Amino acid sequence: MNTMGNLDTKEGRDALPVIKSMIPWSEKLYDMNEEQIQQYKSAYSDEYHGSDEKHTREVIDVFYMEYQYYQVRKDWNWVLDQFKLSGDKMAIRREILMQRLRGSSNSPVSPEDIEYLTSNMKHPIKDLIIDYKWLFRIYEHGSRQVYGNQSGLDPTIPYLVGIDPAGGGGGDNFAITIVNPYNLRIAAEFKNPYISGPNAVRMLLELVKEYIPKACLCIEKNSMGIYLIQMLAETEIRDNMYWSDKAGKELDMITEDDPNLRELKAMSAETQKYGTFNSAKVRKAMIELLFQHIDQCKPLLCTEYLVDDICKLVRTSTGRIEAGKGEHDDSLFSYLHAIYVYYTGDNIAIFGIERSDHPVWGNIAATDENTVIDPSPKFSFEKETQDWDEYVRQDAMRVEDQIQTMVDQLKFVKAQGVKRHSNSYGVNNDTVDIPLSFFDQINGVNY
Repeated sequence: MNTMGNLDTKEGRDALPVIKSMIPWSEKLYDMNEEQIQQYKSAYSDEYHGSDEKHTREVIDVFYMEYQYYQVRKDWNWVLDQFKLSGDKMAIRREILMQRLRGSSNSPVSPEDIEYLTSNMKHPIKDLIIDYKWLFRIYEHGSRQVYGNQSGLDPTIPYLVGIDPAGGGGGDNFAITIVNPYNLRIAAEFKNPYISGPNAVRMLLELVKEYIPKACLCIEKNSMGIYLIQMLAETEIRDNMYWSDKAGKELDMITEDDPNLRELKAMSAETQKYGTFNSAKVRKAMIELLFQHIDQCKPLLCTEYLVDDICKLVRTSTGRIEAGKGEHDDSLFSYLHAIYVYYTGDNIAIFGIERSDHPVWGNIAATDENTVIDPSPKFSFEKETQDWDEYVRQDAMRVEDQIQTMVDQLKFVKAQGVKRHSNSYGVNNDTVDIPLSFFDQINGVNY
């Protein structure tokens, strides 16, 4: 059966514009008054209708809500039981795990790795809404606890904040990925195709000042990134932007090779040092880091936006790895900008970030864009959820054992393909000693 969660079907593609026309729900709305709720709804509607993207629907005054199985008091064993009944892992992902993911036959990521990433994808533990407009998804990432609960973003952590800017016209997403440098877990994700440059500055100002004052902002120095850097350089969070002493010389080399990069040439000497330019060489290094993480650090790649982008990657006829046609990889590259600075940044120590103790590889040294890290993993993450096929195999073995037990002990039970074995009761002995719990089990009665 096709459902709207399957983006490879007409139903899935038709449902997506409907979902986009609804206002995203957050439980933070419970904390807002009526005026603030209207402001939140109006902000989404204004940005949606004011974008350059062609929409087939108007925004409707309806919230789009999704709740995960654990939010309705179900556990992972219940999910596995549903899979046992249906045997359709894609249906379980769409209808229970609420995943809208699809792989491609041209994907550079192996089916086994896509299977792992989608099966072990985590869901946010809470939301953060800035200025009653901009929604961040917060994940468990080792932040301090308050009264036994995760506190969300921790003001004492010098987060790496990867930023892939966009123009706000409804095409590419303005994407942010926040990484905890102490364990390289993703703390938060944000993406929005409608946020304008001035609004992005205001949003980043509140994010840094109110929630992550020690953050290191790793901004991609593309055309929109240049304007973002120039605007932030005039604010009080200027010192939170990542900078490099090498940036000025590299900028001269880049613009010398490509005289069309007028925006970069126009950058003042004062702002040239900020951000990272996604040159061909840097992009290649980022992709290499991605595949090293997929190969050796998969448990770190577990958040919704990042997994979604990885699953939509394709390898083009020229060998370039990018988002498939009509898809986006903005969240992926916002993550890669943060990770790239972690591995290659020449002054991240001034932000309080030490690179020596990698959570997977142990002790590592600083590298550069030409170096590929290839250490042996020295740390194993906790055991992950067993895969679907293994669960089915174990369940089939359990059922076979039950049938064999009945055939062996009850002579009136017959099952094709199952042989009766001799037992201590004798062939003609009808006396058996089966605990009552056995009958409860085969009748599905639980206490």
